[in-house]
Order: sequence, then C-alpha cells, then structure tokens
Amino acid sequence: MDKADPGQARTTLVFDGDCVLCTGWVAFYLRWERRPETVFLSSRRPLGQRLGAAHGMTPADLERSFLVVRDGVAITRSDAVLTLFGDLRRPWCWLRVLRLVPKRLRDGAYDWIARNRFRLFGRRQDCYLPTPAQRSRFPDACAPPRQGAL
Repeated sequence: MDKADPGQARTTLVFDGDCVLCTGWVAFYLRWERRPETVFLSSRRPLGQRLGAAHGMTPADLERSFLVVRDGVAITRSDAVLTLFGDLRRPWCWLRVLRLVPKRLRDGAYDWIARNRFRLFGRRQDCYLPTPAQRSRFPDACAPPRQGAL
C-alpha cells in the first residue's frame, strides 16, 4: 500500500489547513500516534475536497468538521476526534472514554468550537507544511518555499 494514496490508506484525515486549532491537532496527532499510517489532506485543496465529495460532504461541510475516512467509512464531528484519540499512545488514547457522553452533547460542543475556532485560536496566514519526514503522508500539501526565493 502506498501511504500517500488516500484511496488506499486505512485512515485519511481531511482537516482545515488554515485553522490554527486544526493544524495544531494534526501536529499533536503526529507526535503521539502509535503507528504512522494516517494520510492527511487539507479541506481546501483538491484531493481533500474530492474525498469529501465522495462521502457526500460539500466544501461548507468540510469547513465545519474533520472528516476521517477509516476503511472506507466516513466519520465526522466528535466521533472523528474520538476515533483519532484511539490511535494515540497513552495517556491520550484513554480519552476515547468520552464516547460515554451522549453524542448530542459531544457534537454540540464540537459544533460550538468549530463555529468559533478562528476567533478563539486564529487563522494561519500560510499553508500548513509538513516536515520532510512527514511529506509522503500529505499528498496534496503545499509545496515548500524554494531556497533563495523572495
């Protein structure tokens, strides 16, 4: 399996690459993941938008939720976050216990944060750039600036 191919990856995360909270979550996930298997796509780039559309999500939907596609199944909102917590090393994987909170409450909290994320956390002025070691897991990432470019 080519991990850079979101169609072949076991787990693909579509995230808002302009959102400080969302890109911070991606960096946190990369630091704590148990196995480096997840592929990451920006919801503002062509591959992320196509994957979202393939799962019935519009660009506006992708503005309001992470999209996690695991084994071909789309997972959104608080379920997406809790699914990703399950991929992390201890102690973070224990946060999956939050599934015991009723989905309506979890999704309500998720939606409030999603609506207010730019006001609370800010907006990135530049595209999220993975490290060279992570680059293959971000198949649609912005190109890094060229050396010597102004």
